[in-house]
Amino acid sequence: LQQANGDKVALDQVIMGITRDKDRAKRFMKSYYSRVELANKFFTSYKEGWKSDRGMIYIIFGLPDEIRKTSQNEIWYYKDSRTKFVFIKKGSVYDPDYYTLMRDDRFTQLWYNTIDLWRKSRF
Repeated sequence: LQQANGDKVALDQVIMGITRDKDRAKRFMKSYYSRVELANKFFTSYKEGWKSDRGMIYIIFGLPDEIRKTSQNEIWYYKDSRTKFVFIKKGSVYDPDYYTLMRDDRFTQLWYNTIDLWRKSRF
């Protein structure tokens, strides 16, 4: 996959190899590409939305159950996992509304567990 240079066919083959089921692979890819498209639509600034902290969290965890905004941050709540992600407003010359994730070691296991669900196409 690393040598594929963004080739969709190569990615599709990898996903098919992981899921081992054509229908599951299709659902996975449809959901993934849909989330990437929405991340780009809502979170693109001076870099593509899928590369932003909010974009990455959105792609992997999906739409939050609740979002609270203040002038300084944005908090996303996911009730199923009892998780909240805090994004701090770090405005810059390129984007006055740019946010970065307040990172926490407690997210590590949750991240890997959720990635594992994606790999099993159980998102």
